[in-house]
Amino acid sequence: MKKTALLIVDVQNGLINQTTSIYKSREILDNISSLEQKARLKDLPIVYIQHENNTLIAGNEAWDLHPILSPKKSDIFINKQKSCGFDDNNLKEQLLGLNVTDLVICGLVSHACVKMTCKGAADHGFEVTLASDAHSNWRDTAQEIIDQVNLEMNSIGIIIKTSTKIEF
Repeated sequence: MKKTALLIVDVQNGLINQTTSIYKSREILDNISSLEQKARLKDLPIVYIQHENNTLIAGNEAWDLHPILSPKKSDIFINKQKSCGFDDNNLKEQLLGLNVTDLVICGLVSHACVKMTCKGAADHGFEVTLASDAHSNWRDTAQEIIDQVNLEMNSIGIIIKTSTKIEF
């Protein structure tokens, strides 16, 4: 039997509130929030992955999840220092412990942590859906990067759907 979890990658204040804005930030945040609400209504596991580096330091405001999100204590929280959300932590084991087979992935940034987490999830045997309109970046060529990531992920067997087409 299939069971889906939602992975929200690096939707943190320090990545949203930069001097260079995230491309389509309001739309992206709304789409991520919509996915979170849909998963919550189905009582599915939600994983919040937070990147930690020299500016995103655990416990500071930049590291905190963006306020559009509604995490609960019962959700899964993963800290990471690498691009892939599965590296150097127990995310895979936690998901398998919940009998999760499928993942929906969204978040920041398209060409780094989102892409690498999608690849890592697929490498670990999960069926992966990337929400094509719920990931972004702050580059000048942001839309081209989003499109390229969607194409590349699709070429390795990851399902690409808009957030409105994703059913949990």
